[in-house]
Amino acid sequence: MASLEITLSAPVTVEVIPEEFCLEATFANQSSQPIIIAPARVSYPTLVLEVEDSGGSRVFMAPPPIPSYKDLRRRKTIAPGKSVQISYTGFLDRSLAAGNYRVRYASVHPALGGFKDKVLQSEWLNFSIGETGQAAAVRSADLIASLPVIREGGAVLECEVDKWLRQITSNAGEYDRVSEWVARFHLKIDKTNKLVTVTVYVRLIGEVSNSCRDAWEKAIENAWSNIFKLCCNSGDFQIVTDLQFVDRESHYGVHVDYQDTTDMRHWLSKDTINVRHEFGHMLGDLDEYYTVNGRPWGNPGQRKGSIMNNSKNRPAAHHYKLIQDTVAELLQDKCTTRPITETC
Repeated sequence: MASLEITLSAPVTVEVIPEEFCLEATFANQSSQPIIIAPARVSYPTLVLEVEDSGGSRVFMAPPPIPSYKDLRRRKTIAPGKSVQISYTGFLDRSLAAGNYRVRYASVHPALGGFKDKVLQSEWLNFSIGETGQAAAVRSADLIASLPVIREGGAVLECEVDKWLRQITSNAGEYDRVSEWVARFHLKIDKTNKLVTVTVYVRLIGEVSNSCRDAWEKAIENAWSNIFKLCCNSGDFQIVTDLQFVDRESHYGVHVDYQDTTDMRHWLSKDTINVRHEFGHMLGDLDEYYTVNGRPWGNPGQRKGSIMNNSKNRPAAHHYKLIQDTVAELLQDKCTTRPITETC
């Protein structure tokens, strides 16, 4: 019978920085038969890694990318007596509290190395997180946004938004998963110019060219800006997004990957399509494929699906809900989101 053994190792396990914690998994074929895995899917940490805190509670990760059937068809054969390595980096959110944690690889799905009658599971690897200086997002049962200190000056209102999100994906095979992440951005309301600007500050981890940064910025801002507006009792406000790459404290650390865009914290250097979808998670949007939080959306990649179903498409009005709610609370007003071409 085919037998695959997996071990985890890490160069640093003490007082790690969550966004930069790095693991290496070694898959060793201990049998006399070749074993086939789907390397792209195996590389998605949220599909194959389990993390627990010192109390045994699960720590969930951001959603995996939109399923690619092309990736699932790709196979890698591990010959008898041979092994392959897969690296996982930056899969933990910066808001995790300092303390002790543990992580392991675990899967029951054949494409991810498991077998129908045997779970592929590694031993637990212990690690600790040091003080990060980042406050954890407020967790509320009804997922209402937490608004920190509001800075008001004349005709401008602004605040930082920090909202914890939980997504349960079902009817999805190996994508059956609980995901958790924090939507973070800076929001500014310019009452004079009737403008709402949503800024996400990203710190890139890894080397990337200026042309790549420019391409990401252009693709994301074009996908999310100047499409919808907020119709409030006090007036209408055009919505624009602003992606800024910084070296200082940021909303997200994003790893520059050269294989694939694997989630909201790992972007492929040449990708200007899937990053648009991942940016939606940063704004507080859930996936819209399979069944999410009890709502059936159907298959991913639908021709008429929204950007949270098909990265090539445009966002819908409800994808600005967190922005809308934040503006309404800052203005103490009632707001709705409508296409920019419509009259309020």
